[in-house]
Amino acid sequence: MSLSSARNSSSSWTFVTLVSASLVAASAAACGDDDGTGGAGATGGSGGAEAGAPPVGGAGGQPTTGGGGQGGDANGGGGNTTDGGGGEGGGCVTSLPVLGNDLPALLSETGLYADIDTDTVADYVRAFEPKYPLWSDGAEKRRWIYIPECSQIDTTDMDTWQLPVGTRVWKEFTRDGIRVETRIITRTGPGDIDYEFGTYVWDDSGDAVLTDEGLENANGTEHDVPPKTLCTTCHRTQWRILGFSALQLTHNLPGETIASLSDEGLLTVPNPDGIVVPGDEATQAALGYMHGNCGNCHYAAGIPNISMHLRLLSTMTSVETTETYVTAVNQPTTMFPCNGCDRIEPGNAAASAVIQRMGVRGAGQMPPIATELVDDPAVTAVTNWINSLPAQ
Repeated sequence: MSLSSARNSSSSWTFVTLVSASLVAASAAACGDDDGTGGAGATGGSGGAEAGAPPVGGAGGQPTTGGGGQGGDANGGGGNTTDGGGGEGGGCVTSLPVLGNDLPALLSETGLYADIDTDTVADYVRAFEPKYPLWSDGAEKRRWIYIPECSQIDTTDMDTWQLPVGTRVWKEFTRDGIRVETRIITRTGPGDIDYEFGTYVWDDSGDAVLTDEGLENANGTEHDVPPKTLCTTCHRTQWRILGFSALQLTHNLPGETIASLSDEGLLTVPNPDGIVVPGDEATQAALGYMHGNCGNCHYAAGIPNISMHLRLLSTMTSVETTETYVTAVNQPTTMFPCNGCDRIEPGNAAASAVIQRMGVRGAGQMPPIATELVDDPAVTAVTNWINSLPAQ
């Protein structure tokens, strides 16, 4: 079984969990290096809707009638119709209004459930799984997305999807059989930072309560719920919503895929074949892991002054053209104290800074936040790939 198949039940949407101030500072460091200087790149939290954005609606599932307008700009995602406009295309009824910056107090009021008591999600909600999920110390996860009716996802840039205004995404965490939290991201307006983040902690009433401050060891588990202030550490400006993308949905897993979205006409530029990570299965597992777990900070517009880039793009059609290979293989670390080791030493995983940092928790760990347990299958996958590279 591949790494991604074995671990898709415990994975991706990356709100970060509670950590000490030292680990927050450590998030500026590179996955096998730490030449970063800090998180200036994560601008804002939610932002207000810009002029021309749809009016803010309530929290629940009351339909909002709009005009069925065509088009929409690149940030609006194909013409969300909750603005009541009388555009071409006839009438359109959306299942949910656009949420503002004040999220409802209870998860049951966010529109996810048709009946929370029976764990029945609404018909307009779509389940999905990312191929290369985020490691969350073995927590099991379920994910759903609401895409407003009469809207499309702007996929003009296949690497940076623009979801329509009004989109809502949820991710549920279960640790050791106990449901602990459900997170939400919603797009509130057309601007780059017009997103709102929230975390709901489950209680004995069968509902979950909005919690901005975070919570350690939630519901008697080892799972830490993150404070809202840490959300944009990973959910940075260019990719506010993670795990729902062309590369992450190129698979045959349950739920929505890039093929199903293309077939349904939900993408402005259909791409049923998707984006396949280059290399053989072992290489894909390693590159995909680093994309999903490190690439949210390690890319050109991510944490400032990071020179190791681990995000995969559609233009990278061979292993040697991936930024992972170019910026990490045979590239020396600049600050990580490993006696002159390279970030990735081909043929020698044990001597590679990437493996050294993935294999520890505490000072120098990677990822620097959101995890207290080493992801052993991931360490094995990346180790196998590095050892397969010809020594240079």
